[in-house]
Amino acid sequence: MLIDRLYNCNVRVLIRGDYRQLARHIISLKIDPDLTAGNIQVVDKISRFQGKNLLVFASKYAHFHQPGKFPIWDKFVVIGLGHILYGKKQYYYEKRSYTQFKSDIDNLINAYHHNFGSKLSYKDLDVYLWLYGQKINRFKGVSKEVKDLNKKYSALFKQL
Repeated sequence: MLIDRLYNCNVRVLIRGDYRQLARHIISLKIDPDLTAGNIQVVDKISRFQGKNLLVFASKYAHFHQPGKFPIWDKFVVIGLGHILYGKKQYYYEKRSYTQFKSDIDNLINAYHHNFGSKLSYKDLDVYLWLYGQKINRFKGVSKEVKDLNKKYSALFKQL
């Protein structure tokens, strides 16, 4: 699956490389109306597969179908958000609740809009939280990509 390979969801390891079973699972859910409507329960439906929780993959799958309705659950994003809102970088790993995660992201976006008068997209906040999560997780191998993103979003980081 393209999402798994491009965005490091580690699904291949969890499903032992059989993407066809995962594709059949997604098709069987008949989730197109839920994706279009932005029904956040669709992420939980996708993520429950053969006794495993594929939350990273499911959130990215939903996000790439409806980027304005589904934020991405990612290791560094949840570390950054948990640290900012709760002072605890493992907060979301303990809860594993996409519903609470999305609610907290939406509240942060609304607070930003209220305080600064401009819109903040899921993508912009994702980039910020991803970088922030790496920083507080003491990620040593900061790549050129991360440095370029840091420069690109520096004004946003100062506001947040």
